[in-house]
Amino acid sequence: GTLVALRVAPEAMESVAKAVNRHVGATHNYEREGSYNLWFTLMTPSQATEEKIIGEIKALPGVERLMSLKANKKYKINVQFKLN
Repeated sequence: GTLVALRVAPEAMESVAKAVNRHVGATHNYEREGSYNLWFTLMTPSQATEEKIIGEIKALPGVERLMSLKANKKYKINVQFKLN
């Protein structure tokens, strides 16, 4: 998996966010303040699939920059909530 940060032109934000959301492995898609203003996580079955999707997103109109922050280590946290 990877965390992806995009710098998107404001007028293209909605269309880029919708395009990102069409990818099954894209989750947690958020608009944020700052120079990188759209962040999402991407989980894919292979490195080749990840590279293909990132290339497609990078080529979208309005995407000015893309940064992929690959996970180096996976941590699993077990959280249990007691609901009454």
